[in-house]
Amino acid sequence: MLAGFTSAKAAAIHFGWSEPLMRAHESATRRIGVKDAEKYASAFGISGDAFCSGDSARAEMERLRESSPFAADEIPAGRSHVAVGARLKLARKVRGFVSSYDFGSTFGFVPSTLASHEAGNNPVNERMMQAYAEALTLSSSWLARGDFPSGLGEAADRLIRSVKSLAEIDPAYLARIAEAAPPPDFDKVNELLSASKMRRAPGSSDEDEIYEVEPASIVQAIGAARRLRTWKLPKGLLQTLFDASPSETVIVALDRPIEGMTQGDRVFVDTSRRDWTAAGEFAFCGADGRVFLARHSDGSATSGGVLIGRVVGRLLRERV
Repeated sequence: MLAGFTSAKAAAIHFGWSEPLMRAHESATRRIGVKDAEKYASAFGISGDAFCSGDSARAEMERLRESSPFAADEIPAGRSHVAVGARLKLARKVRGFVSSYDFGSTFGFVPSTLASHEAGNNPVNERMMQAYAEALTLSSSWLARGDFPSGLGEAADRLIRSVKSLAEIDPAYLARIAEAAPPPDFDKVNELLSASKMRRAPGSSDEDEIYEVEPASIVQAIGAARRLRTWKLPKGLLQTLFDASPSETVIVALDRPIEGMTQGDRVFVDTSRRDWTAAGEFAFCGADGRVFLARHSDGSATSGGVLIGRVVGRLLRERV
């Protein structure tokens, strides 16, 4: 993160590396060899010794923190996606899950969704937040907003409060001083996970409302977007098909043919996903107020365009 990449995926795509291998290295499930250490050191401008010993790694992190533009507060406070992801990742390690895969497979969390939440790429809805907290036997308020107590115990909370960034904390040491975790309630976790997938609460509607908006009006904030019409989808369909939140997703109509689509076709755009270096197709609003689509991986030009979000789905009219 100090190198400016929001996730392992973003760095892997940027440098042309294997994303699964880099994730394995980050989670310490696979040893970093000499060649990979040299590759990372060269790419991130750090000493290769940082990958060889704990002391060298801590010294290098301190050097980077002091010189980084993010040094004042590497991990933002509050409920930013990055802050939530940082607390989730730290808690997962403290509770003994070496990798997100181990944690996900134990409780039934979708690996890609969990990894995205830990990286801070996507928001965590309330039910999923509660499911994570229940699985890790933590306070959901701490996980969501950083409110104490965390559920890890007083000694752990004192340490967390004393640092400027969670990256300063050694998860293994925090685990040693944390209070023993009570057994998780697997039935409760499963219930919350199911509710999260359905986006359903008692007394709620059986439909999700998605707004079709004027492209030029959404570049500042989704709440300020000019709504043209409302689309209603079966509850949970958007989450199930596209792993997208209805509150963060908009529909945009095309006013001209674009990449196999014709005028009047529409795209679903997740406005919370704005990491342009990540894989996938993204929607932009040009200076003329018209939508165009582009991918970072194929070198598409985006000059003069304002990023709206990642395209998660297409709605094509039947060709007659």
